[in-house]
Amino acid sequence: MTAKIRCGECGGSYGAKVWHSNDKYRRIMYQCNMKYYGKENCKTPAIRAEDVENKFVDAVNKLIKNKDEIISNLEMVLDTICNKKELSEEKEKLERSLTEQVEKIQDLIEINSRVAQNQEKYKKEYDALIKEYEETKKEYGQLEIESSRKAARHQTIKDYINILKKQDKPLDKFDGLMWGSLLENATIKDKDSIVFKFKDGTEIEV
Repeated sequence: MTAKIRCGECGGSYGAKVWHSNDKYRRIMYQCNMKYYGKENCKTPAIRAEDVENKFVDAVNKLIKNKDEIISNLEMVLDTICNKKELSEEKEKLERSLTEQVEKIQDLIEINSRVAQNQEKYKKEYDALIKEYEETKKEYGQLEIESSRKAARHQTIKDYINILKKQDKPLDKFDGLMWGSLLENATIKDKDSIVFKFKDGTEIEV
């Protein structure tokens, strides 16, 4: 859970600490992991786990109040998040280029093996073709990474929409599943203020 909690001052992550572990006042507190590192300590406070959970419930309930508008907006932009047709066309274009470049390299090697020619000129031409091939291959790899990233983002938004659609009444207690599914991160600003950033980009301060 604390992996999503950030310090509003240094940007570090929060961690769970047990206070009064051996007496009746035992409680779980969340505190910036970097609080006592460096020359100056972070001024953001330690906060009780239950306070974070209660504020998250309040933030989700504010989100739910506007869920119809949020869902409508997300559904309109969902296809633009991952334009599969455009990505597929670009991928096919690069695949054709790679095939053509490999054929040129193979033809050049074959001709050089059969016909006597200036080896300096051959090497220069060969190196140029290899460089072009490596650049196209790199571009293709970057496109695959971008395609995977967009597909993951597309699925995240779809899951987000589905969870919101199913939530037809306010939360009355903390839900760990919603914490994991809806929340991007929570930033502790001070003891009374947490900014919850949801996976659609919505930010709610409680």
